[in-house]
Amino acid sequence: MSAVLIIGYGNPLRHDDGLGWLAAQRLTGLCDGVDIIAMLQLTPELAEPIAKARCVIFVDASRTLTPGDVETDVLEAEEMEHAGLMTHHVSPGILLTMAHVLYGHCPMAYQFAMGGEHFELGDGFSPVVERAFPALVDRIWELAARVQEETVTTRPDCVRA
Repeated sequence: MSAVLIIGYGNPLRHDDGLGWLAAQRLTGLCDGVDIIAMLQLTPELAEPIAKARCVIFVDASRTLTPGDVETDVLEAEEMEHAGLMTHHVSPGILLTMAHVLYGHCPMAYQFAMGGEHFELGDGFSPVVERAFPALVDRIWELAARVQEETVTTRPDCVRA
């Protein structure tokens, strides 16, 4: 079981939407005990690696936050009846539930979201996201390092399936 799994997702061909994907790319290979996955979107197949981690950190762009602002939340599992599992895209909370139901483990989980400004086709960040991006990557890495030092375990009350 890896200590930490970082999943960065978003489309790097849509300006700021790619910040989760690019954060995962930037963090790749920095330390033992941290697995990193870059995805265009969250899919049910991620339940297995999530179940193998003690802690999962999701990273994504937000259309609702002020551009450049970062919000960090502790995530909870979501009830499966509201999952909409007939699609290929699922939420982080549904992935936590799937990890618990299918593999018997629901790790601690966090979501880092940064407000974006431009989401249309194109590469590169908007200026405000470009300036804020290094601090986002540092904050993610600081949390991952802190989790590696702690004894974070499964939350027994994580899923209400």
